[in-house]
Amino acid sequence: TINEQARLNGDVTLNLATKDFTVDGVLEEFDIADTYPIVKSSVNLGSLTGYVGAKVHAEGNIADLGAMRLSGNITAHNIAASDKSGSDLLGIGSLNAAIREVDLQKGGYLFEEISIEGYSANFILHKDGTSNFDQILYNSTEVSLETTTASLGNNMYDVRERVTVTTESEEAPLRNITLIIDKLSLNGGSLHFADYGMTTPFEYNLRDIVIESRAFDLNGNNN
Repeated sequence: TINEQARLNGDVTLNLATKDFTVDGVLEEFDIADTYPIVKSSVNLGSLTGYVGAKVHAEGNIADLGAMRLSGNITAHNIAASDKSGSDLLGIGSLNAAIREVDLQKGGYLFEEISIEGYSANFILHKDGTSNFDQILYNSTEVSLETTTASLGNNMYDVRERVTVTTESEEAPLRNITLIIDKLSLNGGSLHFADYGMTTPFEYNLRDIVIESRAFDLNGNNN
């Protein structure tokens, strides 16, 4: 049992000589709010709540976890994320994802099906051209230190240091990912959109949004 209610069961096989392993596990009712203290250093959210479950088969090697391959099923319900001001960003009533294979090393994500019921999004454009989603992920930072020393005479020195912090964002983070979904079904969606950058600000709401696709391919043309 993890924390108050999540149940984890499974079997692990490990070859001590080669370090190869297999895992067959079942996770039930894991409260993702418990992960917020961990993820808040990389995501700029006010809150993250909901429950997830999984039935997963994994194969890999302890020496290279990035080459692990996964298959199985993931479920979630009552997912909600808000920004620092407490405003809603995203919500999911229920989700079911049947995984054919996930290959972390090759960046391949193959799904037999992804279905979502009751999803919502709140998208706001500000006057400065930014949106309420722009600051969710922190940019990676690069820190450099420059030290200069000049002699002032009589064994006295002027030592100065300058710290430079550079942030970088990847222009196309999905370009090396293969994402294929045999059956994609999104039902009962709602969208609130507001644009405060217009001369006359406006907002509108959509509801009962249904999106369906077969053989969805992130790198292809889709209907």
